[in-house]
Amino acid sequence: MLTIYRFIVGMLFYLGLPILLPVVLISGRHRRGLKERLGFYDPSLADRLLQADRRCWIHAASIGEVRAAAVLIEQLSEQLPGWEFLVTTMTIHGRDFARQHLGSGAACHLAPLDVPYSVNRAVAVFRPDLYVCLETELWPVLIDTLRRRQILALLINGRMSARSVASYRRFRFLFAPLLNSFGCIGVISESDRQRFVEVGADPARVSVTGNIKDDTRLPDNFESTAPRWTEMLNLPDETDVLVAGSTHHPEEELLLPLVDEFTSGGGVAIIAPRHLDRLADIESSISDRGLRYDRLSELKNGGRRTHPLVLVDT
Repeated sequence: MLTIYRFIVGMLFYLGLPILLPVVLISGRHRRGLKERLGFYDPSLADRLLQADRRCWIHAASIGEVRAAAVLIEQLSEQLPGWEFLVTTMTIHGRDFARQHLGSGAACHLAPLDVPYSVNRAVAVFRPDLYVCLETELWPVLIDTLRRRQILALLINGRMSARSVASYRRFRFLFAPLLNSFGCIGVISESDRQRFVEVGADPARVSVTGNIKDDTRLPDNFESTAPRWTEMLNLPDETDVLVAGSTHHPEEELLLPLVDEFTSGGGVAIIAPRHLDRLADIESSISDRGLRYDRLSELKNGGRRTHPLVLVDT
């Protein structure tokens, strides 16, 4: 079934590329990072990876997984000396965060499109000895390619909601062989383990390993974090603060009436959208509501909060 899937996806890619590529180049949307999406990486990456004895490719879809990757890399670096670590993300914002958060500890790039052409190019450049998928990021072409090339793949921090089980079960013919392409699957809870098995994973491959994000170490200066943010946000003593974190469309629009009421009573609200490419739309919604706000980036650069709403834009 994976072979048929590869063929169909490959055909659609080649048929659609002559139409979609000019649209992307002309409109500018998704142009940034397009080369990496297609599997064209800077030659310096291949040089860096080739200098290592072995290579571990960690896929972290979003910022939360990047933080988990940092924990994993810290532990593996001690146990696997001589290994080079590569982290891929799905978004440019995630890649930029990874580069800032991981520093020189790992090469950070965008993941290739899940089509045979891009995946084959990426695997040829990365030359991984081990692939680690954080959470349930199941890319059929990539995982099947790793299996064909006998590259060990692991899934860590796996989770599956009760709602998504029905969808996975409906396409069990695809997901069962996909899940069993992993050498081992570490899931967060026993409920997750049961759901993975229900959609076709070999029970012997699935273990409850907990949430790696819980192993994140507090910074050495964590005691100064609260006072620093209090000062940056210009929060008087006893101020009530409402934080809406990792919001998606249309959650901001639904929250704004509550924010309006909350801030009218003297509170300070903070909205942190999950995807920063939606900032323009969110700012428009805030303005349409008649609310005034400060951008976090301005406060970080020394600005002073003058409005009861702060929009996280960095």
